[in-house]
Amino acid sequence: MLSGGIDPWSASGCTWIKDKKNIKVYVQPDGSHRTRISTMQPDVQKEIIDRLNFWLNN
Repeated sequence: MLSGGIDPWSASGCTWIKDKKNIKVYVQPDGSHRTRISTMQPDVQKEIIDRLNFWLNN
């Protein structure tokens, strides 16, 4: 899940579920609902893409 730190839409988002391994939350500080993988820092972009590829290939 991607979310912006100042986005009211993320207030009801799922940010933590106990014992779940297939959820990861990324919050872009000062981000809005326009937060995308491409707006994250390069190292976070890589982490997100690597995680998605891992989930898709398993």
